[in-house]
Amino acid sequence: MSLPEPTHITPLIKDCLHGDAKAQFALYEQYHKAMYNVAWRIVKEAHEAEDVMQEAFISAFKKLDQFSGQVTFGAWLKKIVINKAIVAFRKQKKQDTISLEEEILMLLCQDLVIFL
Repeated sequence: MSLPEPTHITPLIKDCLHGDAKAQFALYEQYHKAMYNVAWRIVKEAHEAEDVMQEAFISAFKKLDQFSGQVTFGAWLKKIVINKAIVAFRKQKKQDTISLEEEILMLLCQDLVIFL
């Protein structure tokens, strides 16, 4: 059984595959707001969502030759955005977490300052 013909490879995507910067910008303009919203729903910070979206577009353009056209470009890009947003979210959580030992040490240091 063979795979169905790719139906979602548009002329704009073909131009992007040939390195056309105007076509890349047009694709960016078409999808950037929706992809920002997807990223923001996961990371919950505007600047982080912007970074995630930009990184996703860069990754998508670098790997555009791997886009099979079996799904829409938007669906393919959204998957990239979601994966990058999850990685960013995990990094945020890791940075926000303070170990119990660090917290106790901070409290002890504050107590020492009070007594001095």
